Amino acid sequence: MTSFNNNVSDKEAQHSCFQEWMELQQQDLLELLHNSDSSSSSSSSTSNTSASSDFNLKQLIEKSIKHFQEYIDTRRHLARSDVTAYLAPTWCTTLESSMLWISGCRPSSYIRLLYAMSGKEFESHISNYLQGNRSGHLSGLQLNSVDELQRKTIRQEDQLSNKLASLPACRRR
Repeated sequence: MTSFNNNVSDKEAQHSCFQEWMELQQQDLLELLHNSDSSSSSSSSTSNTSASSDFNLKQLIEKSIKHFQEYIDTRRHLARSDVTAYLAPTWCTTLESSMLWISGCRPSSYIRLLYAMSGKEFESHISNYLQGNRSGHLSGLQLNSVDELQRKTIRQEDQLSNKLASLPACRRR
């Protein structure tokens, strides 16, 4: 995948990464379909041709997997500079964003994940904490800030959910 320049905004880089990934998926799919069609159309082929076709399909599958790994690596790199786009993707359509919301993918989910990971961190270093060594990743002040953020986030999510629930349902004709 393309490496992104520092002068390109994070949002543009993320969108470009996604677009390039979609184009690569389309190309890979077309190649797989073409190869699959040509191997099935020559059903009376010899075992050499069949082995060659299987080898070609295997190479195409490996290429698709390589493209996926490159996409993930690029996303990981981009997430290090700005993770918010992966919590609320800007490239999603309104329908996709709605489906994420309906399925429970909300900001408070990520805060709960932070708490879960902090708890795991705490459990793995509990003996150090009991001895007074508080060198964990989140301080008490930070945990209080996260708690305040979680409360505010949940209030706003509840307000939005209530507004959505009050909208008239689509009527069937």
